[in-house]
Amino acid sequence: MEFVNQSLPALFAEAKSDTAAAALSLDENKPVLDRDLAFLHYTLRSLVKKIELSTMNEAEFISLEDKLLHHIQYCCHDGLLVHIGKASENLHCSRRQLQRVLRKLTEKGILEKTSKGVYRAAQLLRCKDGWALLTV
Repeated sequence: MEFVNQSLPALFAEAKSDTAAAALSLDENKPVLDRDLAFLHYTLRSLVKKIELSTMNEAEFISLEDKLLHHIQYCCHDGLLVHIGKASENLHCSRRQLQRVLRKLTEKGILEKTSKGVYRAAQLLRCKDGWALLTV
């Protein structure tokens, strides 16, 4: 945020596990970073991802099922839900609540459990009444 706003950040982050970090002096490096397309593209992709997650969390869904299916289809790489704990944080629900919904959608054939804690979405289509399975 300091790179764009040129002010001190209003937010701070805390690592919950071992983390590697790099710190650069913006006073010394800003002119170089302003011309670095790879850095600017990385920054833009990171921002877009955060906006997508924020928008998805604010969207009005009828149920946690809809919210979860949307999350898997649009936010999970290759349609694979890998981190249940992280997903429950993103979806603003308890891990236990998410596990109940995962079990229910797996029993309906909408999701497939590929291994412990890993779920794959079937071919889904968003429609007016919710989600529909695509059959080929």
